[in-house]
Amino acid sequence: MSTTTTEAPTRVEQVGVEFIPDAERDSNPRNLFSVFAGVNLGWVCAIYGWLGVVLGLDFVGSLSANLVGTLIGTLVVMPLALVGPRTGTNMTVSSGAHFGILGRFIGSGLALVFALVFAAITVWTSGDAIVAAGHRLLGTPENGIALGVAYAVVSAVMVVIALVGHDLIVRVQRLVVPVATVVLLAGFAAYAGTFDGHRTLGEPATGGHWSTWVLVTVLAAAGPISYARRSATTPGASPAATATPGSRVP
Repeated sequence: MSTTTTEAPTRVEQVGVEFIPDAERDSNPRNLFSVFAGVNLGWVCAIYGWLGVVLGLDFVGSLSANLVGTLIGTLVVMPLALVGPRTGTNMTVSSGAHFGILGRFIGSGLALVFALVFAAITVWTSGDAIVAAGHRLLGTPENGIALGVAYAVVSAVMVVIALVGHDLIVRVQRLVVPVATVVLLAGFAAYAGTFDGHRTLGEPATGGHWSTWVLVTVLAAAGPISYARRSATTPGASPAATATPGSRVP
């Protein structure tokens, strides 16, 4: 079995719901790591940490809730990693064996809703960041028109990368991982002087520290669990790849 990706990065993915032969599964653990690590260095995942603070926890409480929730969600969804390689197709088709053709429409509907929500969050956060950075660095306008243009550009890039296919996603994420890591580390250095790990923005949202902590834990667990619906579109797919019709996995 090949361990390298040989497709042209601009080649539109040709595989749909049909079985992917073993000889054509030319991805590898490094590719999967690049895709999932790149996605988890983005703004969407930063929102999970932000939610804990907004709901009234301090940094330490939010961090611990996110760690515990992510661990729980990961353990729940972990067995699903065996489905794609064994069936050679996506989770939507595979689930038909358990729920039937009509029954799996429920999962497909949920997948569509989740995809729209994650896409909306990505467009919103990325577009705002682009406009704010452009205003501060280049003096460009910071208004509704600028935001609209930024949202349109981010949306177009997402659609193009997802439709072109797995290989382009892998190549993009190999660039994203080191760049995003450097930017995050630079952010820690920039805000270190004003950072207070025990500061809160107000009273806990549910009226008590531990009840709010449990709420944030549940929200954090929903992140990994949502990968179950993301892989309903492609075996081994990332959030950025939810429109890709046939990722090749080891």
